[in-house]
Amino acid sequence: MSCLRPAVEARRTPRGVRAVVNEMRVGATLVLLLLAALAGCDSSPSGEPSSAGTLPVTTDRRSPHESGLTTAKDVSACDQRRLPFARQKLPTRFFRSNASALWAPSSAKGCLYLVSPVNSARPIWQVPVGERLVRLGWAPDGSTFVATTAIGAVTRTYVVDRNGLVRQRLAVDGIAFLDDGSGIVVRTGALYLRADGRERRLVALDAIRAAAGFGRAALVSVAPDRHGFARGYGADAVVTTVFSNGSPSAAQALVVVSRAGSVRRVGPIFGSARTGNPGGRDWSAEGDAFVQVVGELPGSARLGLGHDHCLDVWTARSGYRRLVCGSDLPERARSPGRGPHFDRVVWSADGSAFLLNNGTVVSRSGRSLEPVVVPPLAFYLRWTE
Repeated sequence: MSCLRPAVEARRTPRGVRAVVNEMRVGATLVLLLLAALAGCDSSPSGEPSSAGTLPVTTDRRSPHESGLTTAKDVSACDQRRLPFARQKLPTRFFRSNASALWAPSSAKGCLYLVSPVNSARPIWQVPVGERLVRLGWAPDGSTFVATTAIGAVTRTYVVDRNGLVRQRLAVDGIAFLDDGSGIVVRTGALYLRADGRERRLVALDAIRAAAGFGRAALVSVAPDRHGFARGYGADAVVTTVFSNGSPSAAQALVVVSRAGSVRRVGPIFGSARTGNPGGRDWSAEGDAFVQVVGELPGSARLGLGHDHCLDVWTARSGYRRLVCGSDLPERARSPGRGPHFDRVVWSADGSAFLLNNGTVVSRSGRSLEPVVVPPLAFYLRWTE
């Protein structure tokens, strides 16, 4: 498969129907990065590990490749590492001092590291030989994490505890969690809700496609990516990203899927010069609202900006609205090194402000606050308490 050819959802092969899901993108660079990852290449600027190969799996709910408890992965081949920055220097308003993090550094032989609150990092799990990491995230209680691996268009997801013990292996392309620990997965033709060891059909993929305004060729993505774009948990809903087709220039829409199975598109149809592309997202601590980065928007001739990035907010009560754009921020937020550009966001635990990955801090009302210096790697790590 070409490194620039996207994988497609529910591709029919001699082995059956397999559900494959694309990741979010902001701008041409991220589009190529994600498509390369899906095709078995690795051009990630975050230096995350990759390799090639995996065993074929199906997406049938009774897949013989799904299994329960297995032994811990041997991590003796993993190097000892430390974060390249001091944890105590991170703003605790956005990165709590008692939080742990998952780290997948470059040249790490597929090793994942658990970073403790005191900055130490120990190898916790290693991607199986012949597989590459494509998705990574924590369960809300922080007791387990989910790592999705792939070769080409075929994926499997491991549920791993803090001791590196694989609790489950699932033939799905990742898990999106609600804040009570319930999981939502994509299987052939539908989303399923996993809770209390059981699954129930939640909503048909065709209903999500219709809500997005796309046809049956559209691709539905629900699980968090490995690059730190999707953060947090909704109390009663998840956000799906729907692509009109499998091309790099596909239109996109955000569709909120509730615990009850209702669907609703929020925001415009993205993917044009006017509407830009959706990027990083974070849920509020209460799980009743999310903040969304949108990039590749029209720039400001007055400020000499070729394009702009903006921050949008959605709440169930007020809907989806634009909060602020980079061109609206003061000059200090448009430094020569980073410009007004940002593609990731972290919502403060107290709900009062947003931290962008260019160091800009924005209040809930859209007002620029005192900027902070945060290492870029902090936005790639997967944090949990």
